[in-house]
Amino acid sequence: MPQITPTEAPKTIPPVRVSVVTGKAEDKPNQLGSVEANIQYYSDLCKKTIEKSKPNIIVLPEIALQWGAKGGRIDNAISVPGPETEHFGKIAREGNTHIVIGAHEKRHDAVYNSAILIDPSGGVVGAYRKVHLAEGGEWLCEVTPGTDFPVFETDIGRIGFNICMDSSAAESSRMIGLQGADFLVLPIMGDLRGNSNVNGTWQFDPDKWKAIMRVRAMDQKLCMIVARNRSEGSCIVNSKGDVLAWNEGDQDFITAKVQIRDFFKLRGFCQTRLNWYQRRPHLYQDYTETYNYGQF
Repeated sequence: MPQITPTEAPKTIPPVRVSVVTGKAEDKPNQLGSVEANIQYYSDLCKKTIEKSKPNIIVLPEIALQWGAKGGRIDNAISVPGPETEHFGKIAREGNTHIVIGAHEKRHDAVYNSAILIDPSGGVVGAYRKVHLAEGGEWLCEVTPGTDFPVFETDIGRIGFNICMDSSAAESSRMIGLQGADFLVLPIMGDLRGNSNVNGTWQFDPDKWKAIMRVRAMDQKLCMIVARNRSEGSCIVNSKGDVLAWNEGDQDFITAKVQIRDFFKLRGFCQTRLNWYQRRPHLYQDYTETYNYGQF
């Protein structure tokens, strides 16, 4: 058993104002079509959100800067840092907020599907590069997979990322949780598990979608910030699994106050502590064996 040394309780951290900026679903086909148009579209929305909600962090959807843009991934990819991050850095600085940009990122001769974190000074804190690429799409077409799950220390808490297909692998969120993250930011286009067959047609199922996001939040004891390209399904879920904000697709953005490190007791036990204290990682060899494909 691990040896535990009691320490002083951490200081209470003020609630964090979180905004997910997507735009209304009905606006998307008309507004997007090029990197320049996407930048203008999301810039205007970020400014509107800052004016109305004064968030501590704004999250944009997956590859927000290139979604729907004509041309190849390589041609449309951005450099980090670069003119595009400087543009959103100015908005972050003027709004005193963090901004997460979804974009195809160009590094040397490779293109990544990235989530780029900008802080209130306007600087790039770092980037997460999607590890699990979409089958039949990204991994055959110009995109290189990332190789790690960084968690970034900020003045509003520790922030980690998954992107879209990462969510289908439970290990992705566990890697973020194991590093003590307060937030798991998930820019995402969709999740096949979040659909249901309705009269022979696969349609978005809000109940299944919420179940996925709530389980991720509760398992890792962190806040899920979910930004979906088609707007509907974007949500903010706290570490207890409560859906604090939800977008039906009819809102430009959603905002919620999140109390991080919101430890709670049940029958005298701290559930957050038990979540990690009871683990027995020396018995989990099959979890990381490269030959193990489960039911495949």
